[in-house]
Amino acid sequence: MKHTQGRTYSLSQMAGVLLAGLMSVAANGATGAEKAAPAESPKKEEMKMKNQWVNEHLLGAKPELPFSFVYDGKASEALLAEWPKKVESKKLDKQRTEHVLTWTDPKTGLGVRCVAIVYQDYPAVEWTVHFSNTGDKDSPVLEQVMGLDAAVAPATVGQVMLHRLNGAPSGVDDWMPFDQPLAAGKRIDFAATAGRSSNVSPWFNVDWGSGGTITAIGWSGQWCASVEFKDGQIRTRAGMQNLCTVLHPRESVRSARI
Repeated sequence: MKHTQGRTYSLSQMAGVLLAGLMSVAANGATGAEKAAPAESPKKEEMKMKNQWVNEHLLGAKPELPFSFVYDGKASEALLAEWPKKVESKKLDKQRTEHVLTWTDPKTGLGVRCVAIVYQDYPAVEWTVHFSNTGDKDSPVLEQVMGLDAAVAPATVGQVMLHRLNGAPSGVDDWMPFDQPLAAGKRIDFAATAGRSSNVSPWFNVDWGSGGTITAIGWSGQWCASVEFKDGQIRTRAGMQNLCTVLHPRESVRSARI
């Protein structure tokens, strides 16, 4: 988190400012931050879409959860639908509301807790998924933890473009922006290199012409991500690339922050 002039900014907000600024620098040939474009004020339509997204993916009666994992060889979508669930919400301040969704496996004692913060002054949501073994035995295998696994089905889709930045492997083109078109039926995969989380930029912008999303991955380690355009849906996934583990009693682990 970054605190500036008494306001709290999410990873998504900071990524948006950085993307806008760097793309402006590339377009205008600026050599300093003085010509970087400021973040735009959110539109009412964007805030409405954000509220709808929160209801569909977090707070609805049967939400399409924006994360996934595999536990004991079973997909989280099926498991969490059967496990007891609790939802708690509280206002942190004027701009932020925290929602905590908790599930517990009655057989093994695995606790799953999604802590989501919804911003009231910006169309941004951030969340982290925590796993803890509350049982008295080692847990079954926990793997394929994707802190982000969500799809959107835009009503109108133009050319789908993935706007990205070079990372910072100490090259002359560090943080330079570039675009990758995404055709229907195709998927683009990318990941950090050798555990260096910023050698490949963990911030990216999926643009489908009539709208888009900016994603920021908060993980100082080996992350992976993909964007797929299939059957009219654009699915974005991001998480820890190589996690495959058990949890000892009272041991816990968390996902990347999205």
